[in-house]
Amino acid sequence: MGIGKAIGVGLSVIWALIIFSSFLFTVLLKNTNITEESLSIPLLIVSISIMFAGGFAAGLKGKEQGWLLGVLTGAFLIFILFLIQFLGLNSPFQKAQLLYYGGFFLACVLGAIIGVNITTRQK
Repeated sequence: MGIGKAIGVGLSVIWALIIFSSFLFTVLLKNTNITEESLSIPLLIVSISIMFAGGFAAGLKGKEQGWLLGVLTGAFLIFILFLIQFLGLNSPFQKAQLLYYGGFFLACVLGAIIGVNITTRQK
């Protein structure tokens, strides 16, 4: 399968999981006494897991060049998030976000590499 389709699958998985987890956390915050501050670590873990899953899905679809699929999938998503933040929310990029985006990027690359290697071993 082409690189573009694999990246599209990875990005689709990421966005679907983001929407689903956002809904779950919204319901959790609305219907319980949990505060948003107490969910910062669980949200980070879920976000990194979502990026890993998106990279993994891209790797499964692409079946070769996992590192490239992960790099492109992570880069596209981070670029889209940056555009939403900068243009949509009128908020400038902060240096502290480099750690978050770096973690997201590495999780996506690692997921794609593992996804490609799982598909090649099943043959």
